[in-house]
Amino acid sequence: MVSSILATTRDGVFDPSIGSDIRDLPRILRKRLLPRGYPLPSKFAGGIRLVNTFELCFGKLDGYNEEHTSIKLLALSVCRSIVSLASFKGRIRQFTCTGTIIEHTPPSMRILTSASLIRSSEEDGSKILDKLKIKVRLPSGKLVIGTLWKYDSYYNIAVVNIKASPELREACIHNQVPANVKLSQSKLVAIGRAFESGELMATGGTLLHGTTKFDCQQLMASTCKITKAGIGGLIVGSDGKFMGMSFYYKDGAPFLPFSILQK
Repeated sequence: MVSSILATTRDGVFDPSIGSDIRDLPRILRKRLLPRGYPLPSKFAGGIRLVNTFELCFGKLDGYNEEHTSIKLLALSVCRSIVSLASFKGRIRQFTCTGTIIEHTPPSMRILTSASLIRSSEEDGSKILDKLKIKVRLPSGKLVIGTLWKYDSYYNIAVVNIKASPELREACIHNQVPANVKLSQSKLVAIGRAFESGELMATGGTLLHGTTKFDCQQLMASTCKITKAGIGGLIVGSDGKFMGMSFYYKDGAPFLPFSILQK
């Protein structure tokens, strides 16, 4: 269904073959799994490790080859526009994702992100949860409170308001790529920010042409390999222009194109 465009639950997956000694499990459950909203393991036999979490980063910006340097420079050129968000019900985290500052209308700023931030992880994924607290991590690491402004369940889009901050900058979505960045014409870059660490992330890929494998034919596909932390992040083209907003899929990041987001 288009109304649930790649809606992603907050659930991690337990790998029973790898992990901590079982004696560590009570400490992990108490201090790490429960506040983050992850499910508890159904069996306590053998070592376990939680995989596919929102803490798993992608595209660390510490490479040395020319292509990776170009990706890093492009990510740094928009870093002041990239934030991370998390929703909480009480003290329990529901979801985390990336967001982009798209509008500065003093005294507030608006963040484009995925509506999965506010959606139920139950079977009815179109349900919007009430009384959520939204926290936004700024590039400096500071946490501020956000408020839901508008959302569209059909396209899985949400806009969150925060108080304007001098450290943030509205994304110039029509900007050209910086002169010192050299990317091939088919190159795309996916950009995100982790919530807990605040780490900026970016990875390269290419646009996949032809019919997509997803139910929504308006989704475009790329080979950019991101993690769940990159949901709602930017997909930028070889000319530095904003191509769309990314979602998570194991084979590469599908994204909703800018033409749809504008509407």
